[in-house]
Amino acid sequence: MSYGASTDHFGIADTNWKLQSSSKDPISSNATGDDENGDNACETVYDTAFAYTASYRYCGTGDTLGNVVFGTRILGADTTNSKLLTSVAVATSNTERPVMTVNGEDLFGTPSHVYTLTMPTVTAAKTAQGMGFTADTVTNLLSSTWTATAQTSYAQDSDGQRVISDVYKGRIEASGELMSCTGTPGASADTGYTLNGPVSNSQNNTGYETATVNVFQNLLADT
Repeated sequence: MSYGASTDHFGIADTNWKLQSSSKDPISSNATGDDENGDNACETVYDTAFAYTASYRYCGTGDTLGNVVFGTRILGADTTNSKLLTSVAVATSNTERPVMTVNGEDLFGTPSHVYTLTMPTVTAAKTAQGMGFTADTVTNLLSSTWTATAQTSYAQDSDGQRVISDVYKGRIEASGELMSCTGTPGASADTGYTLNGPVSNSQNNTGYETATVNVFQNLLADT
């Protein structure tokens, strides 16, 4: 195929979720051995695999309340699609409909852990929406992001090839771009989230005051 996005690595695209882009990139490492002159006398490529990403835009009308229900997703083994999911992100803005981006790798073996995510629910519209935080009453929200990530670890065989992949240190981080016409923009963390430091503010002589809020939530692996 030479035009359009058609390869859905994670099987998410449907009548509401429209695939926007996808990619498949090789992962590998190189082992080298030097000679007496410091040149590479030998080189072996090992630990080969692929990394995947796909982006989807919500083009439906949502449920009867007009909300997009992102549903339950995971970090860790997606056995249906033979992937190790390493991040799931949601973005909203005042100029575009919601977008979800998923990243993963080839799945090896049976991972020890998985994180079940409670995904955010947002309005099925071109509207910036708080995820993990709530903007103050005098504050306009311009854009927001919500990202769940996990670190990865691997067990390798005698030739350096992955035989088991796993995830650990699951974490959610969310942020928002704020602006106020009449006061100082601000926001507070929602239940279960923690402000990652005070809200930052910025002023200039030709615009309205803006601010950025950042929150986080640490995840515990499913038992």
